[in-house]
Amino acid sequence: MKWHCFCAFHQHHEKKGQSGSWKYLSGEHQGAGRQKKTGQKGQGKGHHKIRDQHPGYAGLINQGATCYLNSILQCFFFTQELRDAVRRCEDQGESSLITQLRRLFEALQEDQGPVSTTAITRCLGLRDVHSQEDALSFFHMLLTRMAAEEKKLGQLFQMTLEQVTQCQGCETKTGLEEARLFLVVPVPQGPSGTPCSLDKAVEGLFQEEWFTGDNQYFCEQCDHKEDSCSTLCLRSLPRVLVIFLQRCTFHQGRLRKQWDPVAVPDMLSLPFQDKKSYDLFAVCHHFGDVTGGHYVADIKPSEDHRWYRFSDHSVELTTHPAESRTAYMLMYHQKDCHVAARPAGPLPNELSPREALTEVPECEPGTLGEHPRGKRHLF
Repeated sequence: MKWHCFCAFHQHHEKKGQSGSWKYLSGEHQGAGRQKKTGQKGQGKGHHKIRDQHPGYAGLINQGATCYLNSILQCFFFTQELRDAVRRCEDQGESSLITQLRRLFEALQEDQGPVSTTAITRCLGLRDVHSQEDALSFFHMLLTRMAAEEKKLGQLFQMTLEQVTQCQGCETKTGLEEARLFLVVPVPQGPSGTPCSLDKAVEGLFQEEWFTGDNQYFCEQCDHKEDSCSTLCLRSLPRVLVIFLQRCTFHQGRLRKQWDPVAVPDMLSLPFQDKKSYDLFAVCHHFGDVTGGHYVADIKPSEDHRWYRFSDHSVELTTHPAESRTAYMLMYHQKDCHVAARPAGPLPNELSPREALTEVPECEPGTLGEHPRGKRHLF
């Protein structure tokens, strides 16, 4: 493919009555070409081409530079809870994203070769398929729109966090709750070549943070600044946990990508009053730097328990990414809350799923990749 731009982002918690917010720096490229059928070189070891041994999983056609879209859609398709919930939703017409997802999921289950995503991109108002988007901002936009059509779809991913700040003078506590669909976790820099632990990186989000000296907190009870302690607390857990690794940072005024290896555990626990464990089932990778690259998804289907790499139309057997320098998005099921795989039912339309995916839905154009609190910034 030709050059891509990779999105940088960071998490920023504003104290004193303001909720935490996500800030993005997004990039685009022009004129990306289609992937070769043999896949990309240099995309990690431990996988090989599938011929007769794979159980019939279908890839997705790259329309130009839509590898970010294909990777996220494959992750959604293999989220069994979401797939079943989408299948049970009532038909909402041609302009409905959920309707288009029903058809896409049905076509993927038919396994008749690579599946088109044209109806999805048209429904989303994505006119320039040669313009690269960031997987994080696209994931957020796609899930937000699904939840707007059917609230229960967003609830599968939703967690509630509260920023609790305690004044050290009067010991008054103030809290501010916020619903989120994913966590953004910084990648700690350790000794060269030594993988950092995802468990410890996640725990770092919930450690106490002290504000002293020039950074003191203004307490309304005391009516002056005081030392304070702030902690991010989990108030509710999601059925499906999504974690994005913050791999792009600014260093000496320049944006750069971190290649530090991260140990990716099969099972993850969150600091919550009722201990819940999560099982890994999908990892979205970005290969390349801030000026170029490619997205792929490593997924373990619930009915198979082997790992497969989905790179646009190519499907390859791979190994569990025990540690990775390229992992960008991680998806976990809440342990013991899996939804049993079910055969897909008929779609509420007269077209076959594959035919329906090539139809042009009549819907208003949208703006892809906009952050809900403002437009994205390009670099």
